[in-house]
Amino acid sequence: MKSVQALIKDAALSQAASLDLSFQELTELPLEVTELNQLRRLTLRRNYLTSLPPEFRRLTKLREVNLGRNRFTSAPSVLFDMIGLENLALYGNALTSLPSRIDLLHNLESLNLWDNQIRYLPAEIGRLRHLISLNLENNQLRELPPTLQELTSLKGLYLQGNPLPFLNRILGLQNQPDKVIAAYFQSVPETTTTK
Repeated sequence: MKSVQALIKDAALSQAASLDLSFQELTELPLEVTELNQLRRLTLRRNYLTSLPPEFRRLTKLREVNLGRNRFTSAPSVLFDMIGLENLALYGNALTSLPSRIDLLHNLESLNLWDNQIRYLPAEIGRLRHLISLNLENNQLRELPPTLQELTSLKGLYLQGNPLPFLNRILGLQNQPDKVIAAYFQSVPETTTTK
């Protein structure tokens, strides 16, 4: 198995568009990664990361970032400078919320947040007009923001494993998010959906 430094060096020499540093027991991102400005995909699954350095914003060509199964308690703020991101995975961390700055990722098509502790979603999530897939399974959501109804490109909405009222009525419709959202807002009293 190659060392982290060898993987980074190989990516630099070959001008690789993709780098996978999963399962490397990283507690911090090596700064050399932030010099790989040709990267379009960066996978950092199953490490021990709790933050990303400010230099991460140098990776302006990134379109896909997988930070699943790390130790983030909040979404790294530098991610919201990455306006070209199309796919973001933060599943299996310890997130309790998303910042309102999520709307800065206006090119986002896929947002994977399953297996966290997210209690609420900011209204600004409704501004992600290109979002096709939103996975929120196994969180602590008790309500959904009405702005979800504005996600007209959404093709997949995954909500299982949340303490949402009336969830049993809408399960099985995850590939029909317009019906999920409509059923949810028809079932929930108006006073519980305002935040």
